[in-house]
Amino acid sequence: MQEILKYIEDNNLKARHRYRKYSYKRFYLYNMLRNEGFTLYDIAAMFNRDHASVIYGIKTHKDLISVKDKLYLDHIDELIMMFESTPKSYSLVTDVINCYSLDRLKKIKFRIKNNMYKDISL
Repeated sequence: MQEILKYIEDNNLKARHRYRKYSYKRFYLYNMLRNEGFTLYDIAAMFNRDHASVIYGIKTHKDLISVKDKLYLDHIDELIMMFESTPKSYSLVTDVINCYSLDRLKKIKFRIKNNMYKDISL
């Protein structure tokens, strides 16, 4: 729980930003916390939101996951790596070839730091 609260603070997820990079991460965390048994009001309080925002975020998360939305999955990939138990290994070559933005480059840097590539080891 402390790890999640620290992530919320460190990544400015309490702010009123509506940018995808913030809202998608909130949606994922709303769903994760709800599945852990937290009430809508408790989750809303963690993010400085109301319970209706949490309901909307959980619904949106489920919709985007059901259609395997690539943009959504790309934004929440870091969270999945941090909070889900089964670590996934990635290919550095594939990630570099598909790197088309600064956000993708930051993700590659994160994966290198956390030794998540199967084709290199630090």
